[in-house]
Amino acid sequence: MPTYYRGFQLGLLPEKKWDWRAFAASYGLITGLIIFFLMFGLIMPDTLQLGANYHVTELIPRPALKPERLRRPKPLPLHE
Repeated sequence: MPTYYRGFQLGLLPEKKWDWRAFAASYGLITGLIIFFLMFGLIMPDTLQLGANYHVTELIPRPALKPERLRRPKPLPLHE
């Protein structure tokens, strides 16, 4: 601001100093989350690696499939 005793001066605003504790805490938190998600993927994978030992239990028995002859439908009576 120009004053009578001083001429018009352009000055830089003071630079804000970094809070290194907050900076380190934020990067530490992000790094911890990334490591957690990587380890969670190793502990609980999307597909399980189990041996192929499958057993089938039929709750409802399947009907015996025997070929049957096709029956011709009876002709419908004509009404006049």
